[in-house]
Amino acid sequence: FIKNEFAAACLRAEVQWSIADYIPGALLLSGGVIFILFAARKMKTAVISLFISALLAVNLSALLLAPKAGQFVQRAAIDFYRAHSNGASYVKPLGFKSYAYLFYTNKQKPENPNHNNKDWLLHGAVDKPVYFVVRVTEARQHEEWFPDFIRLYEKNGFVFYLREMPEKQPQ
Repeated sequence: FIKNEFAAACLRAEVQWSIADYIPGALLLSGGVIFILFAARKMKTAVISLFISALLAVNLSALLLAPKAGQFVQRAAIDFYRAHSNGASYVKPLGFKSYAYLFYTNKQKPENPNHNNKDWLLHGAVDKPVYFVVRVTEARQHEEWFPDFIRLYEKNGFVFYLREMPEKQPQ
């Protein structure tokens, strides 16, 4: 039913669920059952129990389920950024905006002033390997534009590429 290829790929992410993740739903369900049981006789008790169960369910959902949403949306990219956090390469998202790569690659101020120059990273004589992260919806287009990119793998809506350093010219 989902028409967006990137969103569909994100939803195929492998996320570990635990029994605790079902607690908010169980609380909300129990509040609803109590409301139905007491609604005819003690409306005040029924409304209070529904309110309290909803309050607890919403707060627990935020606590337990919100981190899972992040795993669906960008876990593959974050894992890739972390794997390339040693400073031995440049890492850059291509075709979308993100600050995650700056944090998860532990990016320090590079010595090369071109470190953030997109044209240099794409076409220039780079001094380190360059890794690009592209959304799956734009991967085909980037592969046509940059045939020298090495496609490493695709995961959860992202495609990961390597642009190797150009061969040094003999002098």
